[in-house]
Amino acid sequence: MRRRFASPLLAAWCLLTGVALAAVGPWQHHYLRGLKLESQGAWEEAQAEFLRAIELQPRPRLRVLAPDRTVIASYDPHFHRARCLVELGRFREAALHLQLARAAAVTPPAAIHELAERIRPHWPPGTPTATRLPTPIPTAPPTRPPLPTPLPASPSPAEAGMQGEAPATPPPSGASSGAETPRALPPSLAPTPVVAPLEFPPRSERLTLGLLAALLVAGALVAWQMWRRRQKGGRGMAKTAPTQRLETAVTALDGEITLGGYRLTGVLGRGGMGTTYQAVRERDGTAAAVKVPHAGYRADASFLARFLREGKLGEHLHHPRIVKIFEAGEEGGQPFLAMELLQGKTLKQLLREEAPLPVRRALEMARDIAEALDYAHAKGVIHRDLKPENIMMLGDGTLKVMDFGIARVAGEAGLTASHSFLGTPLYAAPEMVEAKRIDQRADLYALGIILFEMLEGTVPFNADSPYQVLKMHMEQPLPSGPALAHPVPPAVWRVVERLCAKDPGERYPTAAALLVELNRLLQHFSHLEGEGG
Repeated sequence: MRRRFASPLLAAWCLLTGVALAAVGPWQHHYLRGLKLESQGAWEEAQAEFLRAIELQPRPRLRVLAPDRTVIASYDPHFHRARCLVELGRFREAALHLQLARAAAVTPPAAIHELAERIRPHWPPGTPTATRLPTPIPTAPPTRPPLPTPLPASPSPAEAGMQGEAPATPPPSGASSGAETPRALPPSLAPTPVVAPLEFPPRSERLTLGLLAALLVAGALVAWQMWRRRQKGGRGMAKTAPTQRLETAVTALDGEITLGGYRLTGVLGRGGMGTTYQAVRERDGTAAAVKVPHAGYRADASFLARFLREGKLGEHLHHPRIVKIFEAGEEGGQPFLAMELLQGKTLKQLLREEAPLPVRRALEMARDIAEALDYAHAKGVIHRDLKPENIMMLGDGTLKVMDFGIARVAGEAGLTASHSFLGTPLYAAPEMVEAKRIDQRADLYALGIILFEMLEGTVPFNADSPYQVLKMHMEQPLPSGPALAHPVPPAVWRVVERLCAKDPGERYPTAAALLVELNRLLQHFSHLEGEGG
């Protein structure tokens, strides 16, 4: 739930970031581009860029922050557009923009006066007052360059005061307004740069500020959700790292990760369902191995419930041929199985080094595995993932079967209740593929494949894809006769064939029945060796 809530917030945060960044500085972009085009003499393109800037931000300013974080000394698109229009011969438009530039008092008065002087020779006589060209302010001697004086048509006293000009004086009686003589303002009323009164930002800037505020709020919510997840993930896990950091922290061998009273010190191996860590039980210092499911399985609540239930079942399997499970538990949302730590190698490692094995040794190992299966089956427990990787060979020759903690009780729904295949295709019985009812004979089929591998040095069915391997288990007959790389005694081969029968009804009914046959064969080999001696 927390993950589903945080993801939309993160998406909204990214969206607001893009919109906010896109909304910042479009008018500055047009203005800067206009300045560049103006310096290159591209007057038509430059005046068009200044016009776009005016449409977005009509108010001239001093010291404007550009998108690249540089400061523009002054922003006066009216003056620069007037300059471009003069070059293009559009003097009437230029005069109007020059009046606006003068009123804003951003561009130096000398520059405005110079441009006004360029317009004056082209100004037609008798122009109405509303469009009259600004006239210079006569001073003697001038202390600064004279400024053009706009003559608006009958401005109100308030408007004249805001522009820093004296109200227009009505023409004398009998005088024509069209022939009004321009008059200069007194020097005391000449406009000077002043601090603009406090005002609300333009609409485009208000939009940008609103988006940035929303962006900050969304970012704060995302950060809060992530912090909350970390807090909940570590709740109740004293001296335990959050679940998502478990594997990386243990791999670093920092010796500080604990889970259920076990201090994890290193990684022993990784399998299809989980990772096994070397550990020490803190209460008594006993060496242990702790198995933790992968994150994909931990997200499935039904899997976790079955994992813990069936792990508890493994605690009751006490046999010298079965690895002892100390406990199955959960801490801070992290399930685990703690079992005895064995020193040795797996049967898979042994087969890589020494396969094929001598017939007598292969039969002895098959007998030891059958003893473990017979005990577990008597308790109603089916392994369902028997393979050489789950069989440990200790230094003294003792064989032990591992991972009974993920088995299930016969007749109950197990870890594949969701109809997903769980097991190793190379050793899977056909009925496991067909989702039929599985009993102890599925373990006997896997033992038959393992016995074949010990005798021949390879598995009977192998392909590029797991699907093809499973299909071969269901349809292809077991290799025999000339297809075998290493000949097998007929009596031993009959045991392999019966174990690997496609139909469960044709296999040994129980591990106990298999044990009778294996012990008879071993006695026969002992008798032959005695006679040979």
